[in-house]
Amino acid sequence: MTTRSEPCSAIDVVRKLVEDFELHSAEFTLVEHFVATNWRVRNPTIGDKLRNIADGLKQHKPYKEVVLRGREILGGQFDPRQYLTSADHVISICSRVQTNGGLFHMAMMNLHPEPGVEYQDLRAILRLVTDDMAGYVLRSGRYFHFYGVALLSESDWHRFLAQFLMPSVIVSPRYIGHCLYRGYTALRLTVNREYKPLLPTVCECLPGGAGLGKGGSGSRPTAGEGMEDAEPAGGAGGL
Repeated sequence: MTTRSEPCSAIDVVRKLVEDFELHSAEFTLVEHFVATNWRVRNPTIGDKLRNIADGLKQHKPYKEVVLRGREILGGQFDPRQYLTSADHVISICSRVQTNGGLFHMAMMNLHPEPGVEYQDLRAILRLVTDDMAGYVLRSGRYFHFYGVALLSESDWHRFLAQFLMPSVIVSPRYIGHCLYRGYTALRLTVNREYKPLLPTVCECLPGGAGLGKGGSGSRPTAGEGMEDAEPAGGAGGL
């Protein structure tokens, strides 16, 4: 954990979530992958996109996956950089969390607001699409990351993605597509000198309301059975 005089990083946030949900024995997955200019930026016009549709459908597999227990993430020696095999790559954490009670997802999202969306707009939309979920907004460089204080079932995770996708102004549809294809969201924990030079750090802690899934003070009404208990839920707290 960083000191109060230092900015809280994504690693600090992940550790806090492990502690809050008592996920010491749960399995988390780190992935090593390359970073580059994204397809939408490389193809800014409709004509560019139409000429390069095939490239837009490519799904690049991670170079390596590392499975860790929550207690290892909490350990003082944990440093995701140790898993890098190339300076051109980064390490990201996946939303998937395997517990004794089954598979869940951390409520994670890469925020990519459209031009003209100011931070106060992003914040207001974020509160709406997550039903006032407590969480952390991190500045990732040009844009932002969000970690909600919730554990989501698979069906709740799909609704979580859909809620972000429907307004369409604070996420990239391509990111959502990648998440659905791979079965998880992923957010970066390390830097890359050329494309991702800034370590994601907390810029705001959001207090919670009802929220979606496990961890809020309430739950979204659903048509069907609720999520079975897997791990005790903790409060939002501060870092």
